[in-house]
Amino acid sequence: MFSGIRHECDQRDNMAAYTYTQHDARSAAVEVIKDTDNNLDLTISWLKVPGNKLGGSWAYRVQGKPIKQGRSTRPAARPRRRSSWAAVWGKGVAADRPHV
Repeated sequence: MFSGIRHECDQRDNMAAYTYTQHDARSAAVEVIKDTDNNLDLTISWLKVPGNKLGGSWAYRVQGKPIKQGRSTRPAARPRRRSSWAAVWGKGVAADRPHV
């Protein structure tokens, strides 16, 4: 059903670029991913929200645009869905929460 779906970036994935352009290792980061196979230029902004007994949680915003204007980011043979997931670990228990 899904072809070309990615859960992480790897050097073998034929990415044009993937890197953090800003990162302070504690409270914020900006990540850039240039996925030429899927014609997507993504910018993910991360922000740590203070609170809870574990020191807070992370929020993110994803912005994207086509790398090549006029070329679809959704070829007919390769439909795309936007989804995100998060995992929470605590005291030996992991809970995945998919969001579609």
